[in-house]
Amino acid sequence: MALISAMAALAGSSVGAITTFATTWLVQSNQMQSQRRVAELGKRERLYADFIGEAAKRLTDALSHEVETPDVLVVLVASIGQMRLFSSPEVVTAAEQVARTIVDSYIAPNRSLKELRGAFMDKGTLDPIGQFADVCRKELGGVSA
Repeated sequence: MALISAMAALAGSSVGAITTFATTWLVQSNQMQSQRRVAELGKRERLYADFIGEAAKRLTDALSHEVETPDVLVVLVASIGQMRLFSSPEVVTAAEQVARTIVDSYIAPNRSLKELRGAFMDKGTLDPIGQFADVCRKELGGVSA
């Protein structure tokens, strides 16, 4: 009888230890996955914000200047390449559209401030960066505008 009690106690202790170990392992595993997701989200947010900043610089430059070499697009091309690693096809497509608009703007004749006002303020036709931001917001889980 004592042997059965001892075996029952040992079995109970073993089950308790295994349960505690499994619970701890599951909790830590879930925490690590959550931390990885948060880090990945932060990485994409920084990438998208950097792209938007560089695209805004290039777009405003392109509207009033012409360039002979494509080296002004290096940062944008590199950012799009990084997006291909982490982002949805919709985000990559929107980024490529921003780059196309910038290249087209560099090729087009320079615009005066009055012409730019008409494009941005009156018609609202020149907003590829805003469209890119909307796609990014949707991908990152925010509410799209």
